Amino acid sequence: AGLYDLKPFVHSDCGGDLGNAVRGSAGNLIRWTAHCSYGSILRFHGGASSSPLCLAWCPCIGEPPMLVVGLSDGCVALWVSGVAGWVRSRAFGPGAAHLGAVRGVAWAPDVGRSHEVIATASSDKTTKLWNLTSAGGGYGGGEGEGEGGQAGGADGWSAVPCATLPHHSQVWRVSWNASGSLLASSEDDGTVRVFKMDPSGEWQQAKATGGRV
Repeated sequence: AGLYDLKPFVHSDCGGDLGNAVRGSAGNLIRWTAHCSYGSILRFHGGASSSPLCLAWCPCIGEPPMLVVGLSDGCVALWVSGVAGWVRSRAFGPGAAHLGAVRGVAWAPDVGRSHEVIATASSDKTTKLWNLTSAGGGYGGGEGEGEGGQAGGADGWSAVPCATLPHHSQVWRVSWNASGSLLASSEDDGTVRVFKMDPSGEWQQAKATGGRV
């Protein structure tokens, strides 16, 4: 929550099973289910050129709580919750993941892979897929600057691009199906595309509709 003001706010409340709603500074409404009571502000440095635009939670219950955030400067940030609080991982590296703003991120469903898969959508007219792995099977723990800082030292997480899917115009959103075998994307010109992995392991467009197909 709280996107566009450089400070996403991670919050939940023990008040029951009712979902909580938090309205961000730009009027974005995000809902989730209550679990426990804590609050953290994740700060991004770099001014307006590095504003958070989108986020997605890791769906895997076997991993620590993780959050991936797309930024207006083309970077992608991974935040991991550990004993020291929320720490920004260096998984995606210090540089930009895209040549344009990252407007959509989607975490693939947990279907028993040995790695996580994340999709990012950008104004640079591409969608990228990333394989996220943990060398140590854990997270950074006490290493790093804690809330609002870059993780200091190797935290074990590594994101490697595994596919770049070209589009005709800016890509705004990406979404997985329930099994993580299909990825849908929506473009600025109204085109919706569906991609799937072929037998050789390459991601190919399976269908497109609307816009400039």
